[in-house]
Amino acid sequence: MLIIDDVAVNRTVIAEWLNRLGFETIEAASGLEGLAKAQSERPALIITDIVMPGMDGSSHAAVASDAGLRRSAIIAVTASPSGRDEKKSRAAGVNAVSPKPVEFDRLLAWIAGVA
Repeated sequence: MLIIDDVAVNRTVIAEWLNRLGFETIEAASGLEGLAKAQSERPALIITDIVMPGMDGSSHAAVASDAGLRRSAIIAVTASPSGRDEKKSRAAGVNAVSPKPVEFDRLLAWIAGVA
């Protein structure tokens, strides 16, 4: 699983939780770094923040689908309560959208549903 977030603590919390459950994780600090890692590693699942400097999660999802990464499921996380972010993300190819702070039971259910 690839976790993309510009805030290190956000990436670490999700990665440590998933690692304890037996998942292997890769981390990226930006959308561009995440795209490069997605292209080289071909993860089954990408968990990405929606809002990041330079390239946000929705842009990452759109580029990833154009770059032949359609087999990677994408879960976007957002601190914004706006339904607009979810609509934009889903239109870009995101499979699920999770509010921040991440509810790990819900995230695990989504992982089970998209992986």
